[in-house]
Amino acid sequence: MAYDTTEVDEFVNGKRREGVLVSYMSFAQKIGGAVAMWISGLILQFVQYDGTSATQTPLAQSGIIAMYTWIPAIFLALSVLSVFIYPLTKKKHDLISRALELKKQGKPYSTEGFDDLI
Repeated sequence: MAYDTTEVDEFVNGKRREGVLVSYMSFAQKIGGAVAMWISGLILQFVQYDGTSATQTPLAQSGIIAMYTWIPAIFLALSVLSVFIYPLTKKKHDLISRALELKKQGKPYSTEGFDDLI
């Protein structure tokens, strides 16, 4: 999905910047991983996890189970929802690709059908 936005960016700004997009995506993934680890630590503190103990309290066990099941399931559901509300459909991508080719050739083009993206 993210790579499809390069055509929108090129149409609006006149530059192909896939490298910048990939860099932003990589940086966002690194930040997301760091934040996830930090939140995991906070959850373990909240549920009173004791790393030196051979057994954990029921609260700690419930927290660990939630951290590996319910919390990821919630984020998965949010990800699926974002796919369904993503505004750049195949039809709009095809329209903007055709308009971009016409624009590059100096021919008249229309933004009808994808004007909500620009």
